[in-house]
Formats: sequence, structure tokens, C-alpha cells
Amino acid sequence: MEEFSQNYLLELKGLVKDFPFKKGLLGGTQQAVQAVRGVDLNLKPGESLSLVGESGCGKSTLAKLAMRLINPTQGQVIFRGQDLADLKEKELRSLRKNFQMIFQDPYSSLNPRMSVGQTLQEPLEAHHQGSPKEQQDKVLEKLNAVGLDKSALNKYPHEFSGGQRQRIGIARSLMLNPQLIIADEPISALDLSIQAQILNLLKELQENLKLTYLFITHDLKVVSQISNRVAIMYLGKIVEEIPSAKLEQSRHPYTHALLGAVSQVPEKIHPSLPRGPTGKSSHPKASIKILEGDVPSPIHPPSGCSFHTRCPFVQEICRQKEPLLESLEEKHQVACHLVAEVPSFSTKQAQAA
Repeated sequence: MEEFSQNYLLELKGLVKDFPFKKGLLGGTQQAVQAVRGVDLNLKPGESLSLVGESGCGKSTLAKLAMRLINPTQGQVIFRGQDLADLKEKELRSLRKNFQMIFQDPYSSLNPRMSVGQTLQEPLEAHHQGSPKEQQDKVLEKLNAVGLDKSALNKYPHEFSGGQRQRIGIARSLMLNPQLIIADEPISALDLSIQAQILNLLKELQENLKLTYLFITHDLKVVSQISNRVAIMYLGKIVEEIPSAKLEQSRHPYTHALLGAVSQVPEKIHPSLPRGPTGKSSHPKASIKILEGDVPSPIHPPSGCSFHTRCPFVQEICRQKEPLLESLEEKHQVACHLVAEVPSFSTKQAQAA
């Protein structure tokens, strides 16, 4: 049996997920949406990793693979040294209480026919944890932990705001005392004024409960607030992995484009960006080339580097040969043939200033 590292809480090894379909009404040629194409990631206990990319790049599919809600076409999901594919359904169900998910839409993820108290107590009943009194006490404990009180117990999801419903969803994810939380776009459906509150809550819970996060988002603005590391995903592949504190030293052109979009966001949306005397971002817009065109089809991804159809630095090797993730320094990996020629994002700013 293959040995896995005991240093990692979660390991994703060579994950591939294809969704086959037949083209044509009469069952024509078999094709497949290549949603995830050979992803390797790992998380140590207590870490927080943000997975960032445009919509449709495979982030949510990767989250479902990590939760074993769907099975991979190839590759392994290892939790605490155990390959989830080796587990029987009963064993997987028992282990799954240690990793839980927060969903994007707090309304659709809650049963409208169940009160908040019933919703939170249900996982405790399903796993036979505690007496009814102990279960009720724990429900109230988790409600308080997310900023709600006992007045919520007998209410139903439609009686709450979007932010309150997400707090209930977070409380539900905590009921079984998990080690790992996979948060799939947990703030994207919320008003901007509520997003910061939920981010602060998640950060506070991580510190208090020693949680490990896989935080999935399309929004690079939030990663420095919630994560230690960032993995940038494009068309089913990881193209750069870098510590959150060193994002400005990123070297992949796609990461630069995402950072460039963030640099033009108003201060009220992202106050942590450097600002000029007018209150606008001091990042020079002249140094940013906003991406043109759409993400290529995952049914027929481009040859070579998947990003070459939109990359401002593209050369012939990019069209022909797929780049591998290579280490530049500790905890910083980039998949780019031209990494020696592409300046860091901060260097671009200095050159344009």
C-alpha cells in the first residue's frame, strides 16, 4: 500500500475529473468536459489555502472531489493519511465528520422545512453524538459561536437575511467539530457590507477552533484576509502557488491579470490596497494588461500552456509544450516557460511608475 505523509491533513494527488457526454441527439461522438486536469495540493493542520480563478476553471469541482461528493477520474484524495477511495461507505461516512463544507448559496443549502434548531441538531443525531439535552446544548453553543442566539432556534431559513443564513450554514458545518472546512465561494452571494463580517467570523473561528481551511473564491481581494497560501487555477490546472503575503511577487501572467483587476477596485470594496492622494489605487493601470477573450473550452483545451491564447508574453514554446509547476523559492511554484523573463507584479508597478 502506498505511503502518505502524516504531516498533511489533506493531500490531493494528480486529481483529474472528466464529465463525459455524447455530442448529438442520436448519441454521436463521445466527448468530455475536462474540469480538473492533474491537480496536486496539500494542506497542513491549521493552514488556510485559497483556491482562486475565474468562474468555470474547475474550483467547485475540485471542492466536491476533496469532499468525495464525486469520484475522480484519476488521482487520489488523502485525508489524515487515508486514501478516501480505499474506504467503504460506512468508513467514509464516519471519517467525513472531520471535514465539512460551507456552500455558496446559504438559502439553497438549508432545508426550508426544518427550523434552525432541527437543521443544526440533525448531524448530531445522524452520528449518534450525545443525549438530546447534550445535542441541544451544542446547538446553542455553535449558534453563539457564529453570532446568533437562541431566538433563532425555532425560526426557518426564509426568516433570515442572506448573511444570517450563511452564519447558520457555518454553524452547521461546525456541529461535528471538524478539522477541515472546505468553503466554496462562501461570500460571493452576499452584499459587500456583509462579506467582511463573514470573513472576520471565519478568521475568528479558525483561530479559536484551530481549523484548517480550503477557501475557494474567484475574488483575489479577499485572500490575504483569510489564507496563508494561494493557489491560482486556470482551466482545470494550478498555474501558480504562492504565500498570500508575497502575492505582489507573483510571476505568472494570469496571476498578474487577476491582481491588475483587483488594483482597480474602489477603496470601499478593498481598503487594504495601497492608495494615492485621490483615494484610488496607486497601482499604475498602465502596467496592467486586462485579459481579452474568454477562457477556452474545457472540452478542447489548447495545446501546450492552456493560458497561451490570452497571454501577452506568448511565444512558440507556449503553444507546443505544457509547462510544469517549478519551484522559484520556498512555497512559491509557477507553471510558465517564460518565468525567467516575466517580471514580478511589483516590478511591473515600479517600471510603470
